[in-house]
Amino acid sequence: MLNTRKLLYILPDLTYIAELLPNKKPNTFTIQSFRQINGQFMNEDVFLPDNVEKLFEKLEPEEYQLILPDSMFTNTILSVDETDDKKIVDQLLNTTLPKLGLTKDTHEIDTSVLTQLKGSAKVQVSALEKSLLAPIRLMADRFKVKITSISPVTWTIKSVVSLEPSISVLQIGEYLYTALHYIGIDQATITPLTNIDKVAETIKTLKGTEPNIQTIYMLAGTSTEEKLKNLLSNTLPLQQLTNAGGSDSKMPEFVKQIIEAGMRTLSIEEYPVPQFKLGSTSEQDKEDLETQAKSVDNGSLTTQETKTMSDLPKPNDSTTEEKATTPDTESPKVVIESVGDASPKDKKEVDKPSTPTASEETKKEDKLDKKEAETVSDAVKPTESGVKFEDKKKEEAVESEKKPETTPSLTPKPLGGEAKTPPATKPSIDLTRFTSSASTDKDAKPGTTSTSSKGAPKLQSVKPTTKSKGVNTMLRMLFITVAVFFATVAIGVGVGLAILNITNSRSNPPETPVVITDDTQETAELEPTATPEPVEIDRADLDVLVVNATSKAGHAGSTKTILEDAEYNLVAAGNAKGEYEDGVYILMEEEDQDLVQALSKDSELELVFAEGYETEDSTGKYNAVIVLAE
Repeated sequence: MLNTRKLLYILPDLTYIAELLPNKKPNTFTIQSFRQINGQFMNEDVFLPDNVEKLFEKLEPEEYQLILPDSMFTNTILSVDETDDKKIVDQLLNTTLPKLGLTKDTHEIDTSVLTQLKGSAKVQVSALEKSLLAPIRLMADRFKVKITSISPVTWTIKSVVSLEPSISVLQIGEYLYTALHYIGIDQATITPLTNIDKVAETIKTLKGTEPNIQTIYMLAGTSTEEKLKNLLSNTLPLQQLTNAGGSDSKMPEFVKQIIEAGMRTLSIEEYPVPQFKLGSTSEQDKEDLETQAKSVDNGSLTTQETKTMSDLPKPNDSTTEEKATTPDTESPKVVIESVGDASPKDKKEVDKPSTPTASEETKKEDKLDKKEAETVSDAVKPTESGVKFEDKKKEEAVESEKKPETTPSLTPKPLGGEAKTPPATKPSIDLTRFTSSASTDKDAKPGTTSTSSKGAPKLQSVKPTTKSKGVNTMLRMLFITVAVFFATVAIGVGVGLAILNITNSRSNPPETPVVITDDTQETAELEPTATPEPVEIDRADLDVLVVNATSKAGHAGSTKTILEDAEYNLVAAGNAKGEYEDGVYILMEEEDQDLVQALSKDSELELVFAEGYETEDSTGKYNAVIVLAE
């Protein structure tokens, strides 16, 4: 039996079911079979129970890793004034997150420390509201489908995005998924293809607030790429990750790469991808399902279907199912189905405001065939979400000043930052305080006024008397005489010192220094110094942590394998928490040259001892930490 793994993408306008087969190269996969089911499965980030039920009827009772849109999650990066891992978690779970309405009772919460620097830490926080998953839990239990984990769609492409600050843009179905990347993920949004101008404006705003952003990484169709390039020509370079050509005409190449990159990311332990558990069903799930059903019935969107994605080919026959002729790994099986419009029976089960006639359906299908890859259906309303808690606090403070009665909510504010308050006008200087009223009144000319038309006092000119002129002239002459005297004395002293120095230099020539060579010392220095032999260490008693401080995926894993072959007791791998210059370092509580030499020999690296052991191993679990920074 093939060791395949299955991914289940449930997105607003479609579902992907992909079976992937591992390749010989580690952490790489190829799509073995692929199914697309078209339909509207969400309404404002709430599942549509009827269509979810129809979807699970089509699933095989097997294990799946579920991928959902980022708008259903809370993904943000917070700053915490702690460096100890336990204190960071305690502060988040007991103080910071409850203030934001995120608790373990209501949400699945995942946290991971990204970096630690100068007494503070950057922490990735991801959360998923439990009540939203009620339809998934109930249907999975009813149809014997096992969901092993749940992750956001943007997180799953971390294996193809650099660790430098960047922005990713994914085209899936009729939407563009964008997010800000820097080790973690922040500012995730979902925007309809028809609003590509809004995506460009979002990216420009992110670049303005984060100047360190380097690149836009894109997995999308050619037409979408060209439009975005034209809109962002002077903002950021755009790198298209989609391979030119495409290996399968029945599945867009960018869809194939998104799915294969997703499986690769989820299989690499070094990527801290949030993977939530579905949990077991309860009576509360039934109540949540009824609440969601009522909110859908009362909402503005009652249509529970959407048309086929224009970038994917349509089935050739009326059964809406098509299989590839060759079932090998290079040409996966492709099936395209639809929820809500597969048969007249299904149409009756789906609530719709009106049913189009056969001629209208024919016209719509003809129009869809002529549309280009970027054209989308109007059946799905735009859904957009993204929460940034750092900006949220500022927004609540501003809103509380304007509207004290408003209750704070978790609704994210628009990107672009807050409006700056204009600087306060500087007070004008009252120059009249430098003149006395007595002199002003005394010296003012007859017939003039001491105030302007606006009532502000004017400065009056004061004429000096003849006596004051004579005194000033005498003082000026005295000052000039004294200055000339001191200048003459200074010049005389300077000339005398110069003549004295010249005379001394001619009469006393510099002596030539005599160098005495110590033959005994020179001989001793030439003799080779005996190198002490390294002390043999017991590798079975040593625990080593290898951390990756580069953007190269799997770098720490390969070094971990080499050390495990050298029979160390415990070897672990992970991402570096601190920031390092280029090089390969070893961190320890106290420098041990014997251990440095042994690990350098076993790991085949030229390790250099460095400070900062507590940054990577705050609990003191490991004897040494190897940092790969090049």
